[in-house]
Amino acid sequence: MLRVILLLTVILASCTNDNKLPGYEPPPQEVEIENNDENKNSTETSSVSEDKWIAPKLQKKYREPVLIPGDTIRIEITNEPKLNKDILIPRTGAINYQLIKEFKVVGKTVQEVTVELKEKLSDYIEEPLVSINVINWKKRQVYIDGLEKGSRAIPLPNDEIFTISRFLLSIGISPNLKTVKGVELIREDPVDKGKKETFYLPIDAIFENYDTENDIALQAEDLIVIKEKAKVYVQGRIVTPGNYPINDDKKQTLWDVILLAGGPRPDANLDNVEVIRESEQNKRVTFKLSVSPKAQKPFYLQKNDIITIPSKDEESKVVSVFGEVRRPGAIRMPESRTRMSLVMGLAGGLTEFASPKIRIIRHLPGGVTKKYVVNFDKILQGSRAENMLIRGGDLIIVDAGW
Repeated sequence: MLRVILLLTVILASCTNDNKLPGYEPPPQEVEIENNDENKNSTETSSVSEDKWIAPKLQKKYREPVLIPGDTIRIEITNEPKLNKDILIPRTGAINYQLIKEFKVVGKTVQEVTVELKEKLSDYIEEPLVSINVINWKKRQVYIDGLEKGSRAIPLPNDEIFTISRFLLSIGISPNLKTVKGVELIREDPVDKGKKETFYLPIDAIFENYDTENDIALQAEDLIVIKEKAKVYVQGRIVTPGNYPINDDKKQTLWDVILLAGGPRPDANLDNVEVIRESEQNKRVTFKLSVSPKAQKPFYLQKNDIITIPSKDEESKVVSVFGEVRRPGAIRMPESRTRMSLVMGLAGGLTEFASPKIRIIRHLPGGVTKKYVVNFDKILQGSRAENMLIRGGDLIIVDAGW
């Protein structure tokens, strides 16, 4: 009996000293790290970092058009028709209606204004029946920037919801477009012009929220900045010439991008591949490389590198045409030197968005690069000087003319 008592005493003592039973391990506890900022009482869980590109959980108000200065609204009080009135919203964003002074309506939906006005009128009228309609919407527009096309204004429908996803689809940006990583939406207060609100939206999240409460309704004067992924340009004897995105966080080799472009053509000269890179001093540096999948020293690409895969023939008959043409890509010319008018014809002609000014980039021996600009309108008018001879290997860029 004494042995049993002694054994129990030892067990209880061990539990008391360690605050745990023998063989028991308490579950791991979440570690909290104290903030060093002004708010000393707040804590944050360790190893949690938020990416800047997060689709916000937006309030429902962003799903409906809001009133702006210049809109004309009609206020009707069914049980007090003498109070019916049409009001043009001034620049201040606030209206004066009967005994209600400086009633701010800008930045609110019609429904929100109706509810607030009914509440204010209840001090003077018993159960007022308030109805508000917009009888004249001011012209609305948003601005888009990015995609190497400069900024431009696009009109918005006045009386319907036009969301960010619908807008992107209308200008040709879809979830399948791999060159765009996201959108920066900058919204300015319609009254306080110095006050701005910015949303950062990854392209995947935008289309995941298509036609939901998180799909932002565009408002007048919004600025939509298209954020593109880093990309390189591939031209010459490659299966699919064009622009190719590269990962900002992962090194990609020249051979990786050649494979992305479909691989080299049978007559490609992989022993004389040219990469043109713009240095920090805005000077172009040319690399002449021999490329193979088993290269001992892989060549890593940087943003905006221009890669040219030459032909095994001394004079190639292929030029690369990018931008606002109907059939962009590699164009095989009938001769090694062909006039610009014929090259544009082989590319299907210019689109309705094309600028008449066409850029030509020509790479000469010794790492020399020359740039030319011709006016296609003058070519159509018969100017032989503008209708310059195009050589094999030239890079032709037709920009959009907003």
